[in-house]
Amino acid sequence: MIVYMKALFLALFCLFTTTFTTFAQLDTNNRGPIVYGTLVDTKPGSITIKETLPDGTFADREVAYNTDTEIAGCTIDSVQRGVVTLAMLNNLDVFPPFAQLIKFDGCIAHVDVMSVILAKTNSTIETKSTTESLFGPAGTAITFTYDAQSQVYSCDGKPLSMSDITIGDTIYIRAAGNGQVPYATTIQATNDCIQTSQMEATIIALEDSAIIVQPDNSTDTLRISISTDFLWNWVPGDSSLPFPFYGCDGQLIPPSNVKPGMKVSVSYIISPRRGLFLQYAYLKENCPTHVSGIINAIDGDTISLGIYGKTTRVILTDETELVNCKGEIITKDQLKEGHLVDGLAMEQNGTNFALRLKIIDDCPFSFSADGKIDFINDSTLKLVTRDSVNGGNYAEMELAIDAATVAVDCMNLPINLSAVVAGSYVNVLYRMSGPKRIADMIIVFDPCYTNYISGVIESVNGNTIVVKTDRGDMRSAEFNDASSIVNCRGEVFTPTSAVIGARFDGMTTDVGNGGFILNATIYTNCVEYDYVSGTISKASDSLITVMTSGGTKDVYVYENGSMIINEAGQLIDISELTFGRKVCLVVDKTSSVLLKGIVDINCENGVRDNSEGLMVLGTIQDVSNNELKVVTSNGIMQFALTKATQMMDESRNSVQPALMSPGSEVRIMTKGHNTELKPIASTVVLMSALSINEQEIPTTQLMVYPNPASSFVTFGAMDYETITITTMLGQTITQLKNTNTYDASSLTPGTYIVRATKAGKTSVTMMQITR
Repeated sequence: MIVYMKALFLALFCLFTTTFTTFAQLDTNNRGPIVYGTLVDTKPGSITIKETLPDGTFADREVAYNTDTEIAGCTIDSVQRGVVTLAMLNNLDVFPPFAQLIKFDGCIAHVDVMSVILAKTNSTIETKSTTESLFGPAGTAITFTYDAQSQVYSCDGKPLSMSDITIGDTIYIRAAGNGQVPYATTIQATNDCIQTSQMEATIIALEDSAIIVQPDNSTDTLRISISTDFLWNWVPGDSSLPFPFYGCDGQLIPPSNVKPGMKVSVSYIISPRRGLFLQYAYLKENCPTHVSGIINAIDGDTISLGIYGKTTRVILTDETELVNCKGEIITKDQLKEGHLVDGLAMEQNGTNFALRLKIIDDCPFSFSADGKIDFINDSTLKLVTRDSVNGGNYAEMELAIDAATVAVDCMNLPINLSAVVAGSYVNVLYRMSGPKRIADMIIVFDPCYTNYISGVIESVNGNTIVVKTDRGDMRSAEFNDASSIVNCRGEVFTPTSAVIGARFDGMTTDVGNGGFILNATIYTNCVEYDYVSGTISKASDSLITVMTSGGTKDVYVYENGSMIINEAGQLIDISELTFGRKVCLVVDKTSSVLLKGIVDINCENGVRDNSEGLMVLGTIQDVSNNELKVVTSNGIMQFALTKATQMMDESRNSVQPALMSPGSEVRIMTKGHNTELKPIASTVVLMSALSINEQEIPTTQLMVYPNPASSFVTFGAMDYETITITTMLGQTITQLKNTNTYDASSLTPGTYIVRATKAGKTSVTMMQITR
């Protein structure tokens, strides 16, 4: 019956679009089951169509839909007003009548652009773009129309009116249409973003919901409001407004103990449209200060400490606590010149009274230093490290190695000292014995600290590869038999000068400009790609027929291997490839088998290179024979595992395939295809239990636009509690609170994961950064 109804609809649609006069003979007093016109509005559960009537007039008609309605051409969420729309109704006895099928024809894609306002009227905004867009390069003059349906937001997602944005403001516009005067569906101001600041100040006065302070570096006073919207550690639902003042010990201080004239360290939010808001404040009254150094002299109860060429004097009192490095109580008589001590003192009228002093001579693990090993033998280690006292310049530190010195790798597993070699990056925990530094533990970070390098190979000299990265800088790295280097088919090979000009994606040890290649994919000997761009004629589980500018083309679907995604990079089912929907398909040129496709976009604006990564979330079904089977929201998918596949947990610890047990949640990054046309898993991340429910918020609620982006991005208008951006390997880039915009201009081009949390639930999507 459904097949029959669809066939009937297509026949009626073709009849209508080719013979309008025949349709015009319908009885105008009984508007029929076919509605044709332009889209006026969309609401949850219904749309309004400006229907074209047989007499040439127009009338608005509301049409209901639900999950059983077949939507073709665009989605309800993405369709724009003014699009030609046809609805097929199956129940005219109810209002609004229910649509069995709604088809949007000639859908207009969103166009995102960052611009500066030049002029504004009651219905138009004249702008000059500051970024490249589909309208042209940066600097293009663009005039947008807007109306009461256009949504206007502040930088932090708060609703605004058009009167709140003025000439000279920088705005982000999401527009519909490619015409001469596109329509602005969303306008967001970017010059009023809230920011966090901190200052040292003196309290002038306290009010019920604000404090008045005078910054130390200014003669002006500032009024900082106290609001639950911005308070640090405030728990929603508290009945009273907390007083966010803390003492030196971190305990809350009641308002009665805070007086004008007190010194305070203030953390606050600057909101250009709303003012200044307090996050928290620390009172600096009666706070102990840190004291340390070598005892140069003892004169009664006065101890002179020398450190970095400076002398600090502290007074011992009956309340002073004196301990050795084991924490045992000692007496003043046990303090000797030359001892290294560390402790706290309270300043009163310029005099430091010691609260606690600890002798740390010969105390293991008392100090630490990071750096690169310049020289090491059985008794000595020379470390190149930053001198925090001498302007942060590099300096050499010498440490002794004795029988108690141990070494571990970055997993805290013991290793032999002979495995610690010059050139490694390490953290050394050491003790002081007089002027001598003795290494207690050497923690080797290299090769556990890794770098991701992506770019084009400039040269191959012997066992060294030089890559011009996507940022434009040159990086070199060495390889040997231990390096896992594969081509884009997943085959292991040794690079030669023949790969110059090929793309390089790989992990190297983190040793600045250099290092060792752990694993890499060099895009050579690849599957030869072809691109099919057009609209869907028909689609099944095994075959997709596309109407292209050069005629009809058939593309074969590879079971459990072909991947189809939407513009947000999320997998969709082949059943969503409905008649008339725009697609860009990447296929194997020889067999016309679908490798990867993206819907609602042309190939010129969509998939350009099949080396671009895709993220897939799912549950492991099986890991065997260099193959990973994963149950996704769209069925079972198969991924090829190669020597370069990185398998890890969310803390970036390596995970062996044997630990990837069935039922485990994984996040897979896939790039390229092997000779069997299976997508190759470049990264497999075993997700924690916390991540299992990450799809409880529908992913479609987490919108990233523009996406791809090169500078500012906005994460929808939903009021999320936190938004976290991480690399595909799980490394956190930033965590946003109280804002849903981010300047991504400093990010390396590539794919990033965005997690947004609200009420204990998390939504996940991907963000592409380009330049």
